[in-house]
Amino acid sequence: VVDRAVAGAQVFQPGHPYADQEGFIRRPNVNLMFEMVDLQASRRAYSANLAMFRATRAMTREAINTIRSS
Repeated sequence: VVDRAVAGAQVFQPGHPYADQEGFIRRPNVNLMFEMVDLQASRRAYSANLAMFRATRAMTREAINTIRSS
């Protein structure tokens, strides 16, 4: 997790319910491009870990079956 210290953009909207005394609201500091890249990386890491656990389980099961049949 990276904390980005850059503040969100201030937009002048005096009629907005969250506007301050000067009429400005602060937009969130979210970059959708970075968020989508992080999402894809997380998905691939999860899939890789799941595949590793499944392969380990299959190899363990095969090793146990080989020992039992010997």
